[in-house]
Amino acid sequence: MAQKDLIILEDAAEKYNLPPDFLAELAQSDRIAVGELDGRIALWENRIKRLVAERDKSGEALDCLITLEEAAEKYDLPPDFLAELARSDKVAVGELDGRVVLREDRVKRLAAERNKSSGLLDCLITLEEAAEKYHFSLEALTKLTRPRRGKIRAWRLNGQTAVREDEIRRIAETRNRLREQVSHLDGQPIGMSEGARKYGLEQPSISRWAEAGYIRVIERKGPGEEVLVNEADVKYAKLLTEHRGKKSGRKVFAPEYVPHFVSG
Repeated sequence: MAQKDLIILEDAAEKYNLPPDFLAELAQSDRIAVGELDGRIALWENRIKRLVAERDKSGEALDCLITLEEAAEKYDLPPDFLAELARSDKVAVGELDGRVVLREDRVKRLAAERNKSSGLLDCLITLEEAAEKYHFSLEALTKLTRPRRGKIRAWRLNGQTAVREDEIRRIAETRNRLREQVSHLDGQPIGMSEGARKYGLEQPSISRWAEAGYIRVIERKGPGEEVLVNEADVKYAKLLTEHRGKKSGRKVFAPEYVPHFVSG
């Protein structure tokens, strides 16, 4: 193509009523850029025309963009929540006039899904609230939401980490169901060696769990005498091994199953 087929970015913005920032964003992706002309960004004008034609034909492109702030206000969605989705490329398209812009149709779909299913946002709860309400330590929940290694999805909501309450509730119900099966033994002393024989556990494991605080010590007698521990905690450890399965390297007391009386 000849030089006459090129157009300066600023001229294209004025001629075709397109925001310069929007064209610059497309130019960076090499969709419409060709290089520089007299020290200024030059574009293929036929590509600009095609872009405008596609916009006019489909009603998309600029007509379907909305800034993050406008979307938050219009669809009653927290800005932090939209920003998190924008970073994952689920609703974002780029920048327009120096501001993050989103595809409004995707934001609409997100809002519709929220309203249809009682809303993702309505299901979110901060880590602090989840820890207090469901008797988890904040440390345990933080481990459960670690990127790539965690078991629970997390979002940033108003500057705080938030999780789906139904996921927390499900984990808590499993833990509580196991604890209820041993509640009748709570406070009953049992020696570590007897507990190992009775519940098919290894005594060194019971000792290690007691040192970690997962199994409560009821009485420590003199040197050489056996330590008495809470039988309910020993049986709970047994139930956990059955529930989680005996697999090499797998922790019995995973974060979600750490007893509520363990500090931290």
